[in-house]
Amino acid sequence: MRTNFFDFVRQSRYWKVATSIETFKFTLYLGIPVAASVFYADADFMHGLVKRLNYIRYPKEGQKPSIEMIEKERELSKKLRAVQEKYKKN
Repeated sequence: MRTNFFDFVRQSRYWKVATSIETFKFTLYLGIPVAASVFYADADFMHGLVKRLNYIRYPKEGQKPSIEMIEKERELSKKLRAVQEKYKKN
């Protein structure tokens, strides 16, 4: 009587190991996204995560520029544009 190759594979230890590895990978494939969804849906968890990892760092607010400085900057930019246009025409 001839033995079938697939009967040998099913009865061997390889089949048990391969099946358990595939089951483990499938469990991870489904488990990681579900666990991430559960954790990240919690507002307290996300707030703590952002606070702990310092994702958002704003610089300290300095003095606001005076109105005179803003006006001087506007005048200088107008003069610069006029000079640039003059050289473009040449």
